[in-house]
Amino acid sequence: MKQTITIIGTLHAGFTPEAELRAIIERYHPDLVLVEMAQEDMESGNIAGYPPEMVFACRWAVENGVSVKGFDSKIDTFRGGFSKERNDEIVRKQGEIIAKHDWKDFNRPEIDRLLDIPELSNSIDPELEAEREALMLKKIRDSIGDASAVLVLTGCGHLDFLEKAMPDAVLPLRCGTKE
Repeated sequence: MKQTITIIGTLHAGFTPEAELRAIIERYHPDLVLVEMAQEDMESGNIAGYPPEMVFACRWAVENGVSVKGFDSKIDTFRGGFSKERNDEIVRKQGEIIAKHDWKDFNRPEIDRLLDIPELSNSIDPELEAEREALMLKKIRDSIGDASAVLVLTGCGHLDFLEKAMPDAVLPLRCGTKE
């Protein structure tokens, strides 16, 4: 049996329309959906603080009888002193950039890099981010098992890492293809 792993980048903070995400999920007929949420939070039902598109995809999978697992890590990658106000300011500034594009465009590296604003870059600890992504990759690999059609949903900021780490995966929106 051939296994296909498809990776789709989303935008957090409510910038990924549910109807469009639903169409993409359904296009790939996954038998396993992996979402950027901590598995232990999914199991306890503590998912309210997660990005809305991840909660939506989790609900979609459950409602459609598709296996769903979380692969996020609880490693806090922000440098000390990061506040809700600072996060809100980053989301506001990124929202201005996002408004000029379709959310799917951020699957392309040259567009996604527009979101690397100084306020964000200065807030993330690169060593902790690398540790988080390594743990996320391990959880993805450990979760796949014998699923034949795996759909990984993650924030667009993780696509460069996952593309390098999973060279056999398909990233259909990476080249700017409109789904």
